[in-house]
Amino acid sequence: MIIPIKYIIFELVYTLTNSETMIKKYIFCLLALCCIGSISAQTLNQAKKMFDNEEYEKAKTAFAKAHLGMQFFNKTTKRTYNAVVWGSPKSDTGTIVGNITRNPRNRLQMCVSSDESVGKYAVTHYRVLERMSYVSLVECNLETGRTHQIRVHMKHIGHILFNDDVYGGDEILKGTNFSKYSQFVRNCFKMCPRQALHAKTLGFIHPTTGKEMFFDSELPEDFKNLINAWQVYSAASASYTD
Repeated sequence: MIIPIKYIIFELVYTLTNSETMIKKYIFCLLALCCIGSISAQTLNQAKKMFDNEEYEKAKTAFAKAHLGMQFFNKTTKRTYNAVVWGSPKSDTGTIVGNITRNPRNRLQMCVSSDESVGKYAVTHYRVLERMSYVSLVECNLETGRTHQIRVHMKHIGHILFNDDVYGGDEILKGTNFSKYSQFVRNCFKMCPRQALHAKTLGFIHPTTGKEMFFDSELPEDFKNLINAWQVYSAASASYTD
């Protein structure tokens, strides 16, 4: 990945605002340039003599911050999300491509534009992990990172996120008219009082080693409780129909 020099210099100078001289700020920029192969190690060794270990660590931290920041800016990080959505997608896997723009009828919402020249290009890959009666647990991988991307794309294919109050997921969109079912869903809304979406995995390139790294986060308790509730309901419904 190529990092614009001006981005690194800005980050380094900003970090070292309290340095005694502009010379030191410049030297720190040299350090960053060396990290991406723009100057020689010999020049770096000469530069290191001009500051102590604490200042040297500041420079390395600033470079790492700039490197990671550019990965997010360029959308090269790998992000996986888990979501509970209303309904059951027709295919176990799929790709949603659609430009995302502000909804002209509701400024709080984003939407998929019918005009390819309007909005920002967005791609979401999804995989169904589990089907549970009237909802499904899906995994979403983002090629792009647009505002509300998963929420908008899943709604676009008819599967609004469970309890997403901005996009209508806080209403009973699938299921029966029985009062017990309605009560069950309302209890689920209380159990997970937010959109049922969780950032599961983040992957990026390590700033110094160049190796790809992945970090996984456990599902929060409210999300796990929601899935468990629907699993129990789905199992009970299946046994009843059998």
